[in-house]
Amino acid sequence: MFLSDSLPKTPGGKPVPSFLPGRGDVLLQRYKSTPQSRGLQEVFWALWYYLRVIEPQDHQNSYIDDDLAKAYSVLEFPGCYYLAYTGLSQALERYSGGNNVLDFGCGTGRSTRFLRNKGYDVTGIDVSAQMIAHAKNLDPSGKYTLVEEGDFSALGGQKFDVVTSVFTFDNIAGVEQRISLFRDIGSLLSEQGIAILIDANSAIYTSDTTSFYTNYPENFKAQSGDPVKVAVKDIEDSRPVIDILWHEQDYYDQFAEAGLEVLETLRPLGMQDDPYEWITEHEVPPFFIFVVRSST
Repeated sequence: MFLSDSLPKTPGGKPVPSFLPGRGDVLLQRYKSTPQSRGLQEVFWALWYYLRVIEPQDHQNSYIDDDLAKAYSVLEFPGCYYLAYTGLSQALERYSGGNNVLDFGCGTGRSTRFLRNKGYDVTGIDVSAQMIAHAKNLDPSGKYTLVEEGDFSALGGQKFDVVTSVFTFDNIAGVEQRISLFRDIGSLLSEQGIAILIDANSAIYTSDTTSFYTNYPENFKAQSGDPVKVAVKDIEDSRPVIDILWHEQDYYDQFAEAGLEVLETLRPLGMQDDPYEWITEHEVPPFFIFVVRSST
């Protein structure tokens, strides 16, 4: 192991962050270096910089790509997405106590349009200008707002009865960043508000499913916080994108740190009378649907 109690603090003076197992070789190859040639501390700081600065940007850029944005803009509710949005409807019926909804990480507006068609007064927000542009083009009468990460001043301090987040956190690296965003979601809720988050079951990255191709060698070695590859079968762009592997328990731990209480976790499974021929979805839920509220 490169890290030990004797290693220095981070530049901000905080304790050294733990790094993800099995990643040192990738870093050394990228920097054309060895511990012997550069010294243990220098390798450590290169590793820290790669995991906390370079790599998270790479993951984010996978979905900001304009060609991918165009491909996702025409994606509706086929295959596994049918299960996700059926589950979203069930969660809304059980828990929604109001009509004012924020779609957190709306992308090209699929989930925002879905919610508006169900009668909700919904605003979609995203950090990707490309995604917002496509959303507005597809839905000129919809409400879509470009925000800076962690800055929701464009919403004017508004609170929401429901905050939805559909697949947003599949692509967010870094425990602290995720906890911070979960706190932001809690801060956007009205007093009785709830949040509904739909995210990938980590099992789909090593399973064959109707909508996703995931048979990449690195997926089978990935641990919590590691990048995984996934190609969506339901769009024309067949390039794999990079998601981040998080297990169900990771979500519960991060929710607790962020001051969010879990009300229920839905695990939608494929049924025989569904309009799709399922592969593993009748046994392995492709997604978890977390219903949470602020506990503070």
